[in-house]
Order: sequence, then C-alpha cells, then structure tokens
Amino acid sequence: MKVIQINLHHCKAASALLSKKLASENIDIALIQEPWVYRGFVRGVNCTGGTLYCPNTDNPRTCIYVRDWMNALLKVEFCSRDVTTIKTSIREGGRKRILQFSSAYLPYDEPNPPSETVRRLASHCKETGKELIIGTDANAHHVLWGSTDINPRGEQLLEYLVAGSPRLVPWWSKELSELRRNTRKLFKLARRTGDWITYQRELTSYNKAIRKAKRQSWREHCEGIESIPSSARLMKLLAKSANRNVSTIKLQDGSYTQSGKEALLQLANAHFPESEVVNNGRMADQVRPELFSLCSSKEDWALVRDVITLTKIKWAIYSFDPYKSAGPDQIIPALLQQGMDSIQSILCNIYRVCLASGYVPQAWRQTKVIFIPKPGRPSYAVAKAYRPISLSSFLLKTLERIVDKHIRDKVLKEFPLHKYQFAYLPGKSTEAALHQVVSSIEKGLAFKEIAIGAFLDVERAFDKTSCEVILTALKNTMYLCLFVSGYITC
Repeated sequence: MKVIQINLHHCKAASALLSKKLASENIDIALIQEPWVYRGFVRGVNCTGGTLYCPNTDNPRTCIYVRDWMNALLKVEFCSRDVTTIKTSIREGGRKRILQFSSAYLPYDEPNPPSETVRRLASHCKETGKELIIGTDANAHHVLWGSTDINPRGEQLLEYLVAGSPRLVPWWSKELSELRRNTRKLFKLARRTGDWITYQRELTSYNKAIRKAKRQSWREHCEGIESIPSSARLMKLLAKSANRNVSTIKLQDGSYTQSGKEALLQLANAHFPESEVVNNGRMADQVRPELFSLCSSKEDWALVRDVITLTKIKWAIYSFDPYKSAGPDQIIPALLQQGMDSIQSILCNIYRVCLASGYVPQAWRQTKVIFIPKPGRPSYAVAKAYRPISLSSFLLKTLERIVDKHIRDKVLKEFPLHKYQFAYLPGKSTEAALHQVVSSIEKGLAFKEIAIGAFLDVERAFDKTSCEVILTALKNTMYLCLFVSGYITC
C-alpha cells in the first residue's frame, strides 16, 4: 500500500500536479490538506480510478483520495471541516487487518492542538485497539520531527504526544520537557538581556540529558530482546553497510568489466554456473510429449488429487504476505487472494496436470534475479561480494508450498529423516545442531576422552548439485520415488 500526505495550499496548479502523480505512480491513499475548493466543493483532483472522500461541510479543508480496489468507509463521527477519517481493510496472511486513515488540518489560530475531533479519534482507537494513521499539517514546529525551530504549538503538540502515546518517543520524559521549557525561556531572556552564558549552560545540560535518555532507552531495548529472530534482525541492522549498486567486476585476468551488461554476465556466471544466455531473454519452450505419460495410472492420478485440493490451494495462497515482491509476471499475492473465488478451481486443474505430466509452464520458470551486496565486505569489485535474490512467480511458489506441505505432513511422518538431520525438520534449527556438537564435546571432556570433529563447507553445494544426483539419492532412500522424481524431472 502506497500512502502520501500533502498540503495543496488551495492551489489549482498543485492540485493538477497531484492528479498527475496519482495517475502515474499508482498511489493507493492520499491524505490531503487545504485542497482547492470552488463553490464549496473540492476541485482539481482527478478521481479516475479512485474516490475522493470529503466531510459533509461547506469549504472543507481536508479530504482523502482512495483507490477503487480498496473498500473504504467514511467515518462521519470523526469528520469535521478540518478532519476527514476513513476505515479500510487489507488482508495479511489470510486475516483481515482493519486500518483507519485520517487527514487533519490544525489551523494556526486554533488553541491547544490537536483539535477535539482528533483527540476523540485517538482516544477511540486507543480504547478499541484499532490501528490509526494520521497525515496532518499541524503548523507546529519542533526539532524532534525535523523542524529548524520550536514554536509554542510544537511544544503543546509534543506534550500531547508524549502523554497520549509514550511509545512514539520512548526516550522522552517529563523531565526533558521541563528542561526544554527552561532552555527556551532562557533563550528568549538572553535575546533581550544578552546573558548568553546562563543559556549556554542550560542548553548543555539539556543536550546531555537527551543523550543520556537515548542511551538508557537503547540499553533497555537491547536488554529486553529475548528471541533469537529479534536479535538476528538487530545484528543485521547494525552490520548493514551503506547501500551499494552493482559496480564493475574484476575478471580473472585482473581487468574489469567495461559495462553494466558485462558486470551482470560475470555475476550470472559466478552465481549460476553452466547457465546460458538466450536471445531476448526468452528460451524456446521444448515440450517433450513423453513426459505426459509418466504419471498416467489411476494410482498416480489419485495421489495427485490427494496432494492438490481446493483447501490446500487456498491455504497456500493466503500464507503469503499480500504485498511481497513479485516475479517477472508482476503478480503479487494480493491479486491471487482477492480473486480466490474466481481462480481457485482453475488453478486446481492446472496444478494437477502439472504434477501428473511432470511439466511446468515456461512462464513460471522465468525468474527475476536481484544482486544485493553482502554487508561488511572490504571490496565490492568481486562477484562473490554479492548475494543473488531470486523472485519467481507466486503461481509456482503456491505449487511448491503445497508439495512441501504434503512431504512434511505425510511422507516424512511415515519415512522420517535421520535423527541427526537438522535442516528441513520442524522443531530443529541451527541452535539445535550447535547444541548437539557442544554436548558431544562436553561429554568427551567430562569422561577425559578426546573429541574429534570434522567441519566441512562445500562451496556452492546447491549450485553444483545436478538434478540427476538428487534423483539418485531419492531413489536410494526408497521413498518419494515416483512422486518427487516426476516433479523434479520437469
């Protein structure tokens, strides 16, 4: 969902530019203040492909533009001339998420910001636990949100935010508010009397108190992290280097690539060995008729019908985040989720034929690859300093997720993997593998024995493993032979 906020200052030209932006950049929601009003109605905002929500008043000073694909409802109880509020919903992971958006204008001559309507809306959302996003022109200046100065409205609004929503500024406190107030008073006094020494002393104390509060808040935040995923995300953020684009790549002979195309070819050869460059980025679809007879028996089709069901398709599609990055076909999960009732039976037939025939459509086999620089590398002139991120079609990902669920829920329960296999098993992870190694070493030390360990790191293990080797390994385990062999062969 793409949301913007803008104050048009009643300008006709600004309204025209906004209309162009709404059409060209596919903006879903625009929170607008001071729109161009003519004869009591908002003008100049092109509503093609969207709907403009305004309060039922003369000369409104706020409005909200919403795309037609979103089901929005105007909340008249939280609307006034200066406030427009809507309620909408989106789907995330199969559940509906309710969001409320509000466009608010806080006039400069209005005392005690925010307005009464905004206060009632914030209290209502806090009591009911509903999510609220407000886009506002508050006419309030404060360095805390990027202003170059602080005005009285900024101080009043900050006090309301700190009192009403402590999580907005976790390190702010009443003591800092008092220090800030005293600093502003001494600044105004120094401009009249010239006593800048007292002001500088108070400003130094104020800045030290802010730094101390930030350090303490950050320390408490880090100490409160208990889960491994949260700590891992924190480590990634701390280790993340500056954003880098793909640069020239150093070749084996010591020279460098001379163009972006050569750099991409070098990255492709390094990360996808034995890959071929095809004309126009498309490969001729070679359909082998003999594949369509691999799974033609009644037992095989019965297995396919058991693996692919309408319920499993619905589960797999709703298990994706609605707005994950799409593959080359530009189909995001939200599109599949919104059209579930229309495409569910069609996808079921297609998926069953794909598994039964051992054939995957060519459009699903196309993958969009993005090379992301690995953090902390001394040089980004080598291909190994980048990590490829592959984006494939969610139609294929849905089929893969259904097959994965069948393997985990049925096949592996009947034929479990080795007890020391830690990957691809629920309840086991890297931590479990490390615990197993440490336990073996501690056991050897306790009995005064010698513990010997061999640690191997196979470079590009998955890249160098061919489909034939995988099929042979599967056949040797004496399960998943017919079903998985037919799927991987395609």
